[in-house]
Amino acid sequence: MLTNETKLVLLQFYKVYLDRIEDGESQYSATYFGTDEESFDNYFLGMDFDSYVSSVLQLGSHGYATVATGDGGFAEMALSNEGIAYCENETSKNYSLLLKAISDLKKLII
Repeated sequence: MLTNETKLVLLQFYKVYLDRIEDGESQYSATYFGTDEESFDNYFLGMDFDSYVSSVLQLGSHGYATVATGDGGFAEMALSNEGIAYCENETSKNYSLLLKAISDLKKLII
């Protein structure tokens, strides 16, 4: 089971993944988010960095992301097929529901 914070991170990654595909990026490359600092700076500045890293590591332990751990954080991270499927089920593949879920979780956390 995922914490609300970890679910928020996963849904935000899924949103970025969908946006990248919409912009013409391949599905494969759209799943890649890079290092802990890169992905945090690009998508999660409103969160505590250590909590963010912990959430990504939790996603990896549940199989929702492929995570290469690094020096106290992670060196690479990509959304997995399991993570994408989880998000599709959570949002019924509806972008408006995805945005609402992200907004609702942010209200609980940030």
